Amino acid sequence: MIKILKAPYPTENSNASNWKKSFLMSSFVFLFLYFFQPFGLNNYPFGILKLTSGYGFACLITMSFLNILIPSIFQNYFLEKNWNVGKQVFWSIVNVACIGLANLLYSNLMEVANLSFGNLLIFEGYTVALAFFPLLLFIFTNQKLLRNRFEKAATTINNKLRTSQTEESEQLPQQIILESENNTDSLILMPVELIYIQSADNYITVFYLKQNKFTSILLRNTLKSIDGQLSSFSQFFRCHKSYLVNLNKVIHISGNAQGFKLHLENTDERVPVSRSHNTTIKELLTIRP
Repeated sequence: MIKILKAPYPTENSNASNWKKSFLMSSFVFLFLYFFQPFGLNNYPFGILKLTSGYGFACLITMSFLNILIPSIFQNYFLEKNWNVGKQVFWSIVNVACIGLANLLYSNLMEVANLSFGNLLIFEGYTVALAFFPLLLFIFTNQKLLRNRFEKAATTINNKLRTSQTEESEQLPQQIILESENNTDSLILMPVELIYIQSADNYITVFYLKQNKFTSILLRNTLKSIDGQLSSFSQFFRCHKSYLVNLNKVIHISGNAQGFKLHLENTDERVPVSRSHNTTIKELLTIRP
């Protein structure tokens, strides 16, 4: 069980996707309560539509606050590279508990239930029965499906990599000149020497070979700007919002529930691939000369 809880799990950093998830969950809560009217809701005298739509709205507000606002404040905690099944389960428990509390507060406002510790336990129990166990089942099932899918795809790509891999040409006459934002620093190297670039805020770290030794340099610039500087070199690809790689340095690709990871020459760093680039990276690696 501990191994499963530590298994990587994807996070959803898109506000649009989180809004969609919140809307779908709140719609499910509304429709379930409206049509089945469990927990004695059919005895409410002032209109079941008004009551159940309020529960759906309370769910929408709560989930939007937890999954859009909170991750934007505590960004380091929600980094995908550190996210796993255990954290996803914990965060689902937080969501369920807060939705239960919101339901109690709304019920008190609608004069359905008084605020008390006993009623809090009841509403938390209702919410767990309605949402938590389906969420738990979804998390474990989704992790397994995603892991199997990316592992299988990675195996296919690796087989093609082994058959297409050739020596990278070192005769390219054109040098790369990476300049800092204020033009006070620069790095000049050959394309074959550049391995990958990682960004953090307004800085980039360039990882490259210097006299056949792996080294790095910090420059004040954005990855977007550097991507533009390297646009004439087809082997460089921005595979993630924080990473740009030399595709000719990819020796292996692995996959887990979070997606693909690129294994590069001369480093143990596992470079992530954004899920939006899954198809592109497969095409670029399998047609690599």
